Amino acid sequence: MSAIYWTVYQPSTGRILELPKSIPDAYAQLYLGPDRHVIEGAWYPDRHYIGPVGGLERPPQATLLDVATILANGEDVATLSQLPDPCTIELYGPVRDTFAVEGGTLEFVADVPGRYELVVLAFPCLDHAVAIHAL
Repeated sequence: MSAIYWTVYQPSTGRILELPKSIPDAYAQLYLGPDRHVIEGAWYPDRHYIGPVGGLERPPQATLLDVATILANGEDVATLSQLPDPCTIELYGPVRDTFAVEGGTLEFVADVPGRYELVVLAFPCLDHAVAIHAL
């Protein structure tokens, strides 16, 4: 039996669920299940997703940040624009949170000084991170 690479993915979203495995093709069917399929080839979740024609590169986001430094006064604003609509933001820093954003724009303010990292998630787009310093 020859071993080839198989990638396990979720057909409803195209999201890759496991790193590729080199297994005999006769065993590939063992990875099937409800909303779990396999596709021949080595596809990686940080760079690819599975579309109607097979493995595809995840597209980059066009997200823009207008300023990287703001005052931690609850009024000074950093604006993220051209966000995928909708998307999820994971906030890391002195304050941690996860929230949904619709409309393609987010105005960020801070009351607590520190470095904030905002990670924009909008599958199948690549994740996009920006840093904002609140002084």
